[in-house]
Amino acid sequence: GGILNQGTMTLTNSTITANNASSGGGGIYNDGSSQMTVTLSTISENTAASGGGIGSWGTLTVQNSSITNNISSFDSGGLYNGGPLTLIDMTISDNTAVVAGGIRINSGAVVIINSTISDNTAQAHAGISKVGADPALIINTVLSGNSATEEGGALTLKGGGTVTIINSTIVNNSADEGGAVLTSEANTLITNSILWGNSSEIQTSSPITVTYSTVQGGYTGTGNLSSDPLFVDTVNGDYHLQDTSPAINMGSNAALPADTYDLDGDNDLVETIPYDYGNNARIQSTTVDMGMYESSANQSPVVSDIPDQTIEVGTTFTTFDLDNYVSDPNPGDTVIWSAAGNTDLVVSIDASNVVTITPPVDWEGGETLTFTATDSGNLTDSDTATFTVTPVNTLVVNGGFETAGATDPEASGWTTSKTLSSDRRVCNTETKTYTPYGDCAFRFKAKAVQPTRKLKQDLALESLAAGDMLSLSYNASGKKLTGKVQVIVQVYYNGVDDAVKIKSNLSAGTFDWQTVTPPDTLVLTEIPVKVKVIVKASQSTGQAYLDEIIVSKIAGAPVSMLIPLVQP
Repeated sequence: GGILNQGTMTLTNSTITANNASSGGGGIYNDGSSQMTVTLSTISENTAASGGGIGSWGTLTVQNSSITNNISSFDSGGLYNGGPLTLIDMTISDNTAVVAGGIRINSGAVVIINSTISDNTAQAHAGISKVGADPALIINTVLSGNSATEEGGALTLKGGGTVTIINSTIVNNSADEGGAVLTSEANTLITNSILWGNSSEIQTSSPITVTYSTVQGGYTGTGNLSSDPLFVDTVNGDYHLQDTSPAINMGSNAALPADTYDLDGDNDLVETIPYDYGNNARIQSTTVDMGMYESSANQSPVVSDIPDQTIEVGTTFTTFDLDNYVSDPNPGDTVIWSAAGNTDLVVSIDASNVVTITPPVDWEGGETLTFTATDSGNLTDSDTATFTVTPVNTLVVNGGFETAGATDPEASGWTTSKTLSSDRRVCNTETKTYTPYGDCAFRFKAKAVQPTRKLKQDLALESLAAGDMLSLSYNASGKKLTGKVQVIVQVYYNGVDDAVKIKSNLSAGTFDWQTVTPPDTLVLTEIPVKVKVIVKASQSTGQAYLDEIIVSKIAGAPVSMLIPLVQP
């Protein structure tokens, strides 16, 4: 033949062609105790009785090379192997033999990575024929278009040993029996692979386990599929997966082997194999695909859990970072955000994707906004959130005694059951300040002996419901005050006898304006028939000033309908 190696040899950037051997190794003969490495070379159009391209009985490594169009008059058109064999980034195609058109493995452990075994022909065992008892490992490899007139189109596995096939594509092979895989005696493990379009897929009389693989017609095993894998162009041999392929992200990461041969040159031999057949990242998303190629198909971002917000009039929504609510299966994708659905709310998204939502002044209501993330491939996902502005959750019983009633000194909205003399609404002048809360307040000016006087106001009952909680606050000041001045919220369910109330006694003494918030609250046990606010002054001396009497509804229905009953 062309080359005889009986020692240690490295062959690179070479072409071995049109050689002939009467027995074994038409292009290269690697003797039994020898070691040979072939890289970046072409072995083609050689002939022999066995091993038309290469006959090896020693240790052989062939990388980044091709073994094509070789012929054997008996077995092993492309490569006969009788010792340890490693094939990486190889093309073994268009070889012919009676038995084993592409490769015959008679003995020796075998590793085949990122290789093509295609269009080989034989009477039997067209692609790979393994008859030895040693293990074999096939990774990221395509076996396609191999044809046998009898048995064994792509893989014929006999003679014992374990054969492991990972992330490989076995497609469009044909044989009378076992178009894709024919096994007997060998223990076969197939995972993360695709078997499709063969004359038959699996014919076995020995143990075989198939998992996380696509098999035409179906095959029992964990994670297996039977749907069309949707190759890009089967006719022209493009076995990349279309973007809509069901095989994308459906493999098992746990099945990926270690990078024992350091395909990426980083000296890390324990990491999982980093590349697919095309030397692209083996995992593009979070889960490995089935087959020889890892799909680089763009996948939509996922947007979720943007929270609703509710605020009161006069307050602001909390800003938030949209990037906290998106994930993208494709590392490196840039996400662009947009918002829609707002009519009155003003929505801005800054360069850091932080959202600011601004309601108009004194606006009340709610709007549901849709936030959409668009990735680099123009795929989108959205989530909605509702932003609500509620009325201020208080009932101003009297807005500062600013408006006079029909008969002064009463303030608008209040009635009295007793004639008021010195008790009256008082308003600030250029020289006299009664209250810092607006212009006017109400003053009880008592004498030593004076009957009890009351100011009263009924609140409207709309929107009050059982479970609502009422609380009270007011502003007051005093000058030498004695006796009692009380502010009362009184609730009637059926009549006077069942009245329940919040009662606040104004402290005696002299004190400046202060906000009084009684600790007591009142929870409505049912819908009341009346809610009354009462300001009561009994026998006392001194003066008491009151302003900004406020009843707040702590929980329950919106308060926008709860307004003071204003007297004409």
